[in-house]
Parts: sequence; C-alpha cells; structure tokens
Amino acid sequence: MKNYIKIIIAIVLIFIIGAFFYYQKPKTPIVNNNEQTPLISDNSIIGCYVAYLAKDVYNLKILSQSGEQVEGELEFNNFEKDSSKGTFKGTYKNGIILADYTFQSEGTLSVAQVIFKKTADGFVRGYGDVDLATGTHFVDLNNITYDSSVIFKFSKEDCTVTTIKPEVTNSAPKGKLKAGSTPAGDPKIVESNTWIWQKTIMNDGTIVVPKRTDAFTLSFDSTKGNVSGRTDCNSFFGSYKMGSDGFITFGPIASTLMFCEGSQESSFTSAISNSSKYMIDGSGNLVLLLSYDSGSVIFKKQ
Repeated sequence: MKNYIKIIIAIVLIFIIGAFFYYQKPKTPIVNNNEQTPLISDNSIIGCYVAYLAKDVYNLKILSQSGEQVEGELEFNNFEKDSSKGTFKGTYKNGIILADYTFQSEGTLSVAQVIFKKTADGFVRGYGDVDLATGTHFVDLNNITYDSSVIFKFSKEDCTVTTIKPEVTNSAPKGKLKAGSTPAGDPKIVESNTWIWQKTIMNDGTIVVPKRTDAFTLSFDSTKGNVSGRTDCNSFFGSYKMGSDGFITFGPIASTLMFCEGSQESSFTSAISNSSKYMIDGSGNLVLLLSYDSGSVIFKKQ
C-alpha cells in the first residue's frame, strides 16, 4: 500500500514539474493573417506613373523589381494620332531606368531603348543620339538630355487611360515659362546660331540622314519671329514662336519651287513643321522633339 501511494505522489510531482516548465516556455506569437504585411520596400519604384501633355496621356507602369532588374509596361496614348503600347525590361540603378521597349505602333512591332530618371516629383524621360548601326540604342549614356517639362507622376489609380483624368489640361505650345518649371532651353542660344540638320530619329527605329552633308540649314530671326533656311533643292521660310519652357510652334512653311529629283526636302520641312518642343543637349546640339513623342530632329551649329 505504501508503495502504491509513493507511485501516485511521484506521478503527481512529475505532472506538476512538467506543467511548470511548459508554462514558462516562451510562446510563439500568433500571426494574424488578416494583417497586411508590406511587400514593397521603401526603395521600391513599383507602381503606376502618369504624364500628361495637352490631350495626350503617357503611362509608365513598373510591375516588378528584383535587385537592379525591372520590368513593366509603357504606353503613349496620343490624341487623334498614332500611339504605341508595349513592355519594357531593363535595369534601375542610381536613379536611372534603362530598358528595351518592345512596342506595337501602326501594326508594326519595334524595339527601342528608353531611359528615365527619378526626380523628387516622379520620372522624366531622357533623349540622346542613337547608334546608327542599330537605330535603337543610345550612343553615349553620359550625354542624355532629360525633358523635365513632362513628368511621370506616381498615381494611386490603375494605369488605365480611360480611368485617369489629368489634373491640368495644357494647350501647348504656349511659349511662356510656367511658374516653378525648369527651363528646357535658352531661346537666345537657338536664335543666335544657324543650325545644320544631322538626322531625324523616329521612335519606331527609323533614322533619316541627309544625303548631302551641310545642305539643310535652319535659322531664326527673333526680331521678326521668322524662320528660314535651305534644303538640298530650295530655300524656305515661315514663322515660329518659342519659349524658355521648351515649347516651340511653327507657322506654315513656304519655299521656292525648284524641282529636284530624289530631294529630301519634304521629309525635312515636314519634321520641322511637326515639332512641338526643343532643347539643347549636352553637346550643344539643337534637338526638335516631334509632336506626340514620335521622334526627334537633331541639328549641330554651323
């Protein structure tokens, strides 16, 4: 009987000691699955960025970011003009997105290199000379001019054009420097020089180079607001309006009427007429940006 009592006492003690150590052991916190844990770090650029130019809407949608690798979608929706839409894949480092943009425009699949710089307000797109051999990649990444007049701002809405309304609708070109904007160029530099056409680069990868070097010129008369020059066949003249905000607009361009077979005159004057903005790049070249983000015309000083 005594042995039986001892066994019961021993079992009770073991139970008490076991219970003591169990309740002293640190408990694993219960995870509330309903709490949302941030999946994006503070340094992430994932999201939708939207820019507006007059009635045009541009979307930069960054879908993934892994280390320096980024991927996403890019869309240029132009009002009553040809637009482009596609995907991009590249790198993001030191505040710069450099990527290959694969897009559809006018039913044609094309690839072109794009570059964007992160600023305090959002992303701004860069422009520069393109390698003539490929027609798609920048020649010198240290000689990129960023267009701060069009800013891709972060949007909490979905990057869908039909659901996004611009805060301000601009009727460009205006020719006046808006408060708080960054000057994109100096009209005095443009108007004090004669410029020679080097090439026209379209965003679908097409590059037009003059067959006759130094044949095409462009000059501005600030006192009369007139633009003039020569082509490989005729002289031309017209009017213009330019502002330090980077906007430029040309009036109708007329020319002498000599006929020259194989002339590139039409391509040259058409590009000038369709320009809506200008800038001076890091090499001192004049760059006319075509409307609807369709390309650029590059000039050097005479």
